Amino acid sequence: MMMEEANFMLTEIPGGFISHRPHAIHRFTPYPLHRPHLPPAPIYTHIQQRTVSRPKTPPTPPEPEGTHIGHLYPEILAIIFEKLSVKDRGRAAQVCTVWRDAAYSKSCWRGVEASLHLRRPSPSLFPSLVKRGIKKVQVLSVRRSLKDVVVGIPNLESLNLSGCYNITDVGLGHAFSTDLANLRVLDLSLCKQVTDSSLGRIAQHLRNVEVLELGGCCNITNTGLLLIAWGLKTLKKLNLRSCWHISDQGIGHLAGLSKETAVGTPALEYLGLQDCQRLSDEALRHISQGLPSVKSINLSFCVSVSDSGLKHLAKMTKLEELNLRSCDNISDIGMAYLTEVAAPSLPWM
Repeated sequence: MMMEEANFMLTEIPGGFISHRPHAIHRFTPYPLHRPHLPPAPIYTHIQQRTVSRPKTPPTPPEPEGTHIGHLYPEILAIIFEKLSVKDRGRAAQVCTVWRDAAYSKSCWRGVEASLHLRRPSPSLFPSLVKRGIKKVQVLSVRRSLKDVVVGIPNLESLNLSGCYNITDVGLGHAFSTDLANLRVLDLSLCKQVTDSSLGRIAQHLRNVEVLELGGCCNITNTGLLLIAWGLKTLKKLNLRSCWHISDQGIGHLAGLSKETAVGTPALEYLGLQDCQRLSDEALRHISQGLPSVKSINLSFCVSVSDSGLKHLAKMTKLEELNLRSCDNISDIGMAYLTEVAAPSLPWM
């Protein structure tokens, strides 16, 4: 009997009969033995970790009705950018890549003149100008070679160097060492170190120039005009303001009245002779004989011109504009010559 009781004490009893706790907690553990002489074993419970869920992304609002500017075709954007100022076009190109590509359209920059300071080398400058189709350049200051401009923009049509006092014959010689067939306009106004040597380079390599500004180039002489008449057959506008060394002989070169020039500059339409004080009535006679296409002449401050010179100009049927400001030797007699012969074609003086 005692043996049976001992075996009963070691019998494994199901946990549901000896515990009032839920059976689900112990379903994965073995049943405990009935051991009243031992302290009860601690009960371990599995605590489920709470997962933190991210907030749901709000639904995308529907697109507003109508067409947004970002949906426009690049061609339409280019038309819009054409109405902006040059500064605003540059700002629009910084908004996004789509606007940048549209703003780089050549139609947006047609006729625009880029103003540059040639100081430090900028590898991206000239490719950017070429990509936008810019063919007109104004150089505000020069600290490196002008050849960078000529090489960087091969289709250059207009080059404005006005006021660049440090431009010399050497610099122009390096820049104009090869033919520039596309260059039509060259402005060297107030480049006072330029001499006849530079005009020789221009006549040799810039044969298609139609506008040549030499106002204030006080070192230009009659030899320079001889070189111009020899090389620039398509020249339409020539400004010689304050070229004090120019005389009647130089105008004769332009008119093709010397054996060296043969034809001269027959296509010339504008001739600026302001403040060329060495010119006389003989120069006006050369103009009337060899420059029949001239439509406008500026003779202001040419104090040696008199009524006799105007008598020669009165024979020019295409003359439309004549500036005689501060020509002290002009009188009513000279005006009478002009009104009698050239009145229909000379509306303003």
